[in-house]
Amino acid sequence: MRYFALVVWGLSILAFGAWLRFSDLERQPFHADEAATGAQSLSYRLAESGDGYQFDPSHRHGPMLTLLAEPWSRAQGETSWETFTVSTLREVTAFCGLLVILGVLMLGVDWPRALLAAGFVATSPLLVYYSRLFIHEPIFLMFAILALAGMILLLKGKRIWLGASLFGAGVGMMAATRETVAISLIAWATAGAIWLWRRTGMPDEKGSGNAKQRMAEAAKFVSTLWKPITLAAGICLFLIFVFYSEGLRRPAGFLDFFRTFSEYKTGEGHDKPFLFYLELLAWPKLIVGRWWTEGAILVLALGVYLDRSKTEQAATGRFFFESGMVHLLVFSLISYKTPWLPSLAWLHLCIAAGAGGFVLIQRFSKWRCWVAAAVLLAATLWHGAQAQRAAIRLAADGRNPYAYVPTSRDVAGLEAWLLRMREALPSTKERPVAVIGEGYWPLPWYLRKLGEVGYWPSLPEASNAMPLLLIMPTSFEEVSKQLKETHTFIPRGLRDEFPIMVAIRNDLWSAYQKQ
Repeated sequence: MRYFALVVWGLSILAFGAWLRFSDLERQPFHADEAATGAQSLSYRLAESGDGYQFDPSHRHGPMLTLLAEPWSRAQGETSWETFTVSTLREVTAFCGLLVILGVLMLGVDWPRALLAAGFVATSPLLVYYSRLFIHEPIFLMFAILALAGMILLLKGKRIWLGASLFGAGVGMMAATRETVAISLIAWATAGAIWLWRRTGMPDEKGSGNAKQRMAEAAKFVSTLWKPITLAAGICLFLIFVFYSEGLRRPAGFLDFFRTFSEYKTGEGHDKPFLFYLELLAWPKLIVGRWWTEGAILVLALGVYLDRSKTEQAATGRFFFESGMVHLLVFSLISYKTPWLPSLAWLHLCIAAGAGGFVLIQRFSKWRCWVAAAVLLAATLWHGAQAQRAAIRLAADGRNPYAYVPTSRDVAGLEAWLLRMREALPSTKERPVAVIGEGYWPLPWYLRKLGEVGYWPSLPEASNAMPLLLIMPTSFEEVSKQLKETHTFIPRGLRDEFPIMVAIRNDLWSAYQKQ
């Protein structure tokens, strides 16, 4: 009966997590990063011209996102920039997000802790929101689960060859997804060293050894792992070579991966204060008439220190908490910040919260433990309600704390409006639609069915004769001076607090209004 209840519990978590990730995927307008680093890169990979995809160490992360999306896009008959659909692309990462929940149940954590952790992962607003976007993060987390499963085996000293293989494969595929794998290695090495220090300090019949003895014991344990670690490193480097060389077709791509650590260029406007992530995730905020916080995860995760036992389960819970906090600390020290970057840190803390929550239940007896369990269930459901608001109801609302520079819903209507105008006024097809200025993504996604589109940093020659122009804010002043006599200006939205101006030649606008 107990086994049946655990199975039902697990399936319920997976079903709820799947609903949050797959429900109404087309509702949210396509984000600029989805279009530029995802869909456009995929179109290069699927291009029939033979140019294909090539990794750029200065931008757009690794090839894994497009590699995983390619077979699914082909299966749906979407093999070009013009034929891609939002649902097909996002289904790839939503499925990876679902596999992350399933992976939590297979990390070697005992079932009650794992189920609590899976519930927090399934309903975390941060993890739900970014599992529904066509970006690298959900894939990165999926492979991190594989690496974590291997590392837990290595730290426990059990099935170390399997652990080394899983760890090497996971890290290699994380590296093929995005360069922030380096931060994960730092966090895991730090938390792993703390695990070994505690392990060698376990009291025996004569009491704990001194620091020198503990270091010697830790070194002895590590020495038994050098061959498995060498195997893991070999697997990791082999996978990096295979993926970045595009299946050995471009061997220089292997070096490009390492170049990205010195050449990667971050965009402007993303510098945030040190406490940005803690405020985003844990600090309570009253926005749009609702309270937003995932602070319960952090509080419950601290519960791992209430377990004073020397069991492997206690050590595992502390490892996830400490590793998650190191991840969060490193990302907080970097001035460049976006809300999705701490996703892996938060995944660790959700797993630690499952362990800490179970410790809280164990510390109570009789009816109090049922009260504690009810509180944990309420916290999970409350996170689920926040996730539904964040990822579905208010997905494109700039007041949503998880919606980072969201695309305006107005831009989706812009595409249909321009299509109607070009059909009603055939003369507008004689010259390309002109986009003037910078910072125009995801506009290319919404203009892909309009035919020829030109992009200029400033007004080109003979712009007074152009039928349709879309003006970015950086060029408003210049364009308004030069085209005020020849064009009619109509404001539209592109991204949150980022309006654009549609300039239509006066004669065409008059003709369109008469139809």
